[in-house]
Amino acid sequence: MNLDVIQRHTLNVLANSTTHIVLPTDKNLGPAVIQRDTYVTTALALLQDGDTYQRLTPEEADTDMHFLHMDYRAFLCKYDFDLETEESTYLTRSIEQSQDFFSHFYIIAKIHKTPWKPRPIVSYCGSLLYGLGKWLDKQLQPIARATAAYVASSFDLCDQLKEIRIDPSRDTLLTADAVSMYTNIDTKHALQAFEWFFNTHDLCLPIRNRSKMILEALELLMRNNLFKFGDTFWKQEDGTAMGAPPAPAYATLYFAIHEFDLFHKYGKFLKFYRRYIDDAFIIWRAALDGAEDAKQWSKFTTSAMDFGVLRWKVEARSRSVNFLDLTISIHHDRLVTKIFEKPQNLYLYLPSSSCHTPGILKGTIIGMIYRYYALITYQSDFINQVELFFHRLCNRGYHPAALKPLFEEAIIRAPAILAKRKQPQPEYDSIAAKKICAIHLPYHPLHPTGPDIQAIFRETMLDTKHITPLPRIPSRTSWKRLGINQLRIVNHRARNLKDHLFPRKFAKLPGAPVSSYIAPKPPL
Repeated sequence: MNLDVIQRHTLNVLANSTTHIVLPTDKNLGPAVIQRDTYVTTALALLQDGDTYQRLTPEEADTDMHFLHMDYRAFLCKYDFDLETEESTYLTRSIEQSQDFFSHFYIIAKIHKTPWKPRPIVSYCGSLLYGLGKWLDKQLQPIARATAAYVASSFDLCDQLKEIRIDPSRDTLLTADAVSMYTNIDTKHALQAFEWFFNTHDLCLPIRNRSKMILEALELLMRNNLFKFGDTFWKQEDGTAMGAPPAPAYATLYFAIHEFDLFHKYGKFLKFYRRYIDDAFIIWRAALDGAEDAKQWSKFTTSAMDFGVLRWKVEARSRSVNFLDLTISIHHDRLVTKIFEKPQNLYLYLPSSSCHTPGILKGTIIGMIYRYYALITYQSDFINQVELFFHRLCNRGYHPAALKPLFEEAIIRAPAILAKRKQPQPEYDSIAAKKICAIHLPYHPLHPTGPDIQAIFRETMLDTKHITPLPRIPSRTSWKRLGINQLRIVNHRARNLKDHLFPRKFAKLPGAPVSSYIAPKPPL
């Protein structure tokens, strides 16, 4: 039996298994195989926390969804004149395009914890309030990005760290991590904080005239997180609606409201403070008086970072910390950075045997080497990281001779890409504005190539002599030009192993229904 036959047999066994399932792991550490019974009981242990979730009968779930549908329609009717035409059209259409109205719950494994822990996730796509969530995210994101502690990525953080000069005798580094941030943001407290914030702070001036509408939309979303797990129905009782599109911006802004007070009280000790949702990086400048420093540090770690029922775990001060995907260290009077990678990482890049467009490999190499170039301070660390990446791709089946020219090109291009990123970027023009026709095709190595398709498009659809678009469509009275002058080919991937082994809707997996794992309530 050759390897391909073994792989297909294994895939078929796992896809139809009633005893085991394959699930993703947190931090992108690869797939994990788990007993189906363990998966279901672990997920139900989270859901049966009565303070956060409530189980609904199918009849109760349908009733709640019916009233939610009515409330959403009433909200759109109430604010019809306050919404732009495009916004109203989008929100109305999102209801019509909803699939079954309910979100879907699943867990992934946090294998970097000992013992492993589950991370609950709700897939919101296709649910009733998905469109409203996307609209809310668009309202909140600009304000979240404007807050003092906001950091968008490791790239932005590194740019800011390069400007900092350290006092080695006083400055130390630390990180802080919010404890279950989403479920520990009390909805009532959060909505009260947002009402004050929207109506008083200068950052909210662009949305002040629609703050009431945004608050009502947030309450509708946060208090009505209805989802399925297999054949069971649940409602999130409190906390940030998991999976909702505005959840990251909502959580970012919620604690940013507290950070105004935090900076006022501890500003002289917080030489640098940046936060990415529930992870914070801080440079603490100690007071000259040791007793005063100990007093302020104790107050900061025990209560200052807490807000509402949200609690933070503040790590000890150090000269080197891991934050996001970086190791940040103090070296003399400056901060140096290098890539941080968890020891459990399997580096599962696309294997050479995978059916994907040739440009994927080149794009992966250019992107990763640019990342190393931008985030690593010392050249020796950069070279070591590039060599590791090269060998990891070889382990995935790529030939060194094919990789070498791509790596050489990527190393040469990295400085130019970094310089371009720091320049002001032109405003994005939509595909419609550029008169581009996008064609979506599944990639297959035996299909016509992109250049072949482009050549056929130019020969049959465009008048190259006059450089004018030829295609026309009939209308009721005459023929109208389409106005297309460019074709963009977009390849989408075929179904992968995750699609086969771990569908979003758990009810599609073989095996006993989830409800059979829940003991029936004893009769009254």
